[in-house]
Amino acid sequence: MEKLLLATFFFFCLTAVQLQGQNIAFTYDKAGNRIERKTILLKSSSASENEPEQLFEDSLADQEIRIYPNPTEGHLMVSISPLGNYPKGKITISDINGRLLITQEIEGPNTSLNLSDQPSGLYLMTITLGEESSVWKIIKK
Repeated sequence: MEKLLLATFFFFCLTAVQLQGQNIAFTYDKAGNRIERKTILLKSSSASENEPEQLFEDSLADQEIRIYPNPTEGHLMVSISPLGNYPKGKITISDINGRLLITQEIEGPNTSLNLSDQPSGLYLMTITLGEESSVWKIIKK
């Protein structure tokens, strides 16, 4: 019995390793019988150099905010428009544990942030304009 449990555990572990990077879809007929099994290979998580720069947009305090590129290799740009009438604000970046890494005042429509001295990983960026704030997930390669 113990060997059977060990063999079953080993089989499931081996299956889980083989299924990484792929998805399996099944097709059923009207009676509920499985008639087809498709293996769908998922795209690699590493970004290609040919991929266009990703731009993320949102609005906060009647201002349009653009964040690019995300994921970033170190330099991150935050654009706030319209250019003329934006409230005073600040940008903070913290690691996933909540430790504050960068605090920068927003002094114009474009703010550049430098994460190149930080290790690769997930960061949280908080943009505060006036009394409103929003949190963004930033990925550093």
